[in-house]
Amino acid sequence: MSFPILTTTQYDPAKYIPVGSISINQVESLSLFRSVFGGIGATFGGPNSMIQEAINRLQARSMDALIHKIQQTYPNTILVNSLHSDISHITGDNNSGSYIIMTMTATCYVPTSTIGGNKRRTFKKRGNM
Repeated sequence: MSFPILTTTQYDPAKYIPVGSISINQVESLSLFRSVFGGIGATFGGPNSMIQEAINRLQARSMDALIHKIQQTYPNTILVNSLHSDISHITGDNNSGSYIIMTMTATCYVPTSTIGGNKRRTFKKRGNM
């Protein structure tokens, strides 16, 4: 199933109606090796390819998880709108652990069909949000 994913909040209300929002959280731990060398790299400045690889991997996993959850929860979705992603970094005491967390939220839309001049919602929901 393929559907457009938009970051804008604009859509054509004559064609689509919102059926619900979806939210996912993905967590990835950074190895001690990445954390130590990421910290050293931050001291001297410049790009840090090790941390960037971890973020890119987390972003790809998060998008896959979001699409999967949309397909499971609202299988009639044809448009995903208002996509928002946020990334956070959490470090434990004494470098006991370092995590990056990505949260993604979006609103799902289904087509609006007109029967006898009345708008009819044509969706079904499965599972919990």
